[in-house]
Amino acid sequence: MFVVIKMVSRLLFPVPVILLALVAGWWIWARGRRVRLGKWLTGAAIGVLALMSFGPVGDGVLRPLENRYPVLDQRPDGVMDVVVLGAGTDYVEGDPASLCLNDSARARVMEGVRLAGREEGARLVFTGSSGNEGPSCAELGARTAELMGVGRARIVVLGEPRNTREEVAAVVELLGDRPIVLVTCASHLPRAMAMFEKAGARPVAAPSSFMTRRAKYKRSPWGWYPGAGEMEKVERAVYEYLGLAWFWVSG
Repeated sequence: MFVVIKMVSRLLFPVPVILLALVAGWWIWARGRRVRLGKWLTGAAIGVLALMSFGPVGDGVLRPLENRYPVLDQRPDGVMDVVVLGAGTDYVEGDPASLCLNDSARARVMEGVRLAGREEGARLVFTGSSGNEGPSCAELGARTAELMGVGRARIVVLGEPRNTREEVAAVVELLGDRPIVLVTCASHLPRAMAMFEKAGARPVAAPSSFMTRRAKYKRSPWGWYPGAGEMEKVERAVYEYLGLAWFWVSG
């Protein structure tokens, strides 16, 4: 069921939907029937694809998610557990653990280590399974934290959860309603916070891995040029909005 949900959700992403509309429009147009509809579908698909590649569009749809919570300056007094949610991995045997994490996962680990600090009683809890045959994201995060000077005795690895819902269940089972610092990418944090709070946890938000500029700034002339990176922002926003919708619908 997990794999089916992942596959179906990917079909709702902007690029697959646009490509489907483009192919459908071209096919209708080529058949010579309902030519106006075919032209409209084709033109709309190309137009939306072009629009998605502009910076103001990507920033506009993603920034409301990323700016929901401010950066956490330091771990609050009395909060001793820093939970770092999993992201993507690309394990290559023999490579340092830090190189086997994707950019988002690596940023989460760095922020988790910063917030845990050097206090002996503060723990780092890493979650997340593996997307391949290698070590879990949680284990790779733990190894990266060790490379950054965190002792293994201060690290807990929860390497079984495959998605946010399972991560929530595993963390709540381990820590109950103890207050935690919750580290994940900024766009994922609104959904993660809602899920943890609904499960009875007491998370303190700690966003990391921002894709949009948080400070107000004047966009440079080349900032208006289209680019694939801007489309990635739109895709990320759609993924999170779909996730939030599914969370509220499924309970």
